[in-house]
Parts: sequence; structure tokens; C-alpha cells
Amino acid sequence: MASITQHVAEAGSTTLQAKIAYTASAATGTASILTFNEMIGAIGVIASVIFAGFTAWSNHKKNKAIIASHERKS
Repeated sequence: MASITQHVAEAGSTTLQAKIAYTASAATGTASILTFNEMIGAIGVIASVIFAGFTAWSNHKKNKAIIASHERKS
């Protein structure tokens, strides 16, 4: 039969283990959130680069049309 002291020690150990588990879980959750935010940032950067590339291509296309139009007039 276990003594009261042993039960108290086991309960304290279980509480400590639970606190460690909760702390580890919180740390993992924080790491996941940071990773999520970094992924959103990376997607934003990629979207910006694609948008800039499309804008440059579109402006180039318009400029070529304007130059061709002016060359036909002269």
C-alpha cells in the first residue's frame, strides 16, 4: 500500500508533467503561428512579384502599340 507522502509526490510529479506538456504545447502552437505568418508573408511577396511582372509586361505591350501607332502616322 502506498503512503500518503508517496501519493502527494506522485500528484506533484503529474502536475509538473502536465505543466511541462502544456508549456511544450504552447511553444509548438506559437511556432505554428509564426510559420503560418511567415507563409502568408511569402505568399504576399510572390503575389507582389507576379503583379509587378504582369504590370511591366502590360505596360511594355501598350508602349509597343503606341510606338507602332506613331510610326504609322509618320
